[in-house]
Amino acid sequence: TFVGSLPDFLERKGVPLEKVNVPYVPALEKERLAREVLAMGPYSVTSSGSVNLEINDAEASKGDGLLHLCHILGIEPGRVAAFGDGDNDRSMLRFAGLGIAMGNAEPGLFRQADYVTGTNEEDGVAQAIEKLILSPER
Repeated sequence: TFVGSLPDFLERKGVPLEKVNVPYVPALEKERLAREVLAMGPYSVTSSGSVNLEINDAEASKGDGLLHLCHILGIEPGRVAAFGDGDNDRSMLRFAGLGIAMGNAEPGLFRQADYVTGTNEEDGVAQAIEKLILSPER
């Protein structure tokens, strides 16, 4: 159910924004809807596929989650490898010391990556781990 104002809706319900998934968004509507949501407040809009939108609090991204995990575990970002294939992985690849895009990733994600590996069907994660992390030549 679409609402006129996401901030008003959340305030009326007395809940914080965790995540709103909007599935099956026509490609021609994605940019317009994303602009409208971003104009409503401190939100981020990403996508994990070509036909959906994911609306989160501006402070809630995979990159932020990885930052907090690194802080808890005492790990420097430069020692982190992250794998992704969708727009919602962009912040995580930027944060990690080694950002790896899957071969079947959305084309725009390749520019964010330090390395591009094989696709999911080709066991791309295993390929990258073997080549970039476990290889004795490294």
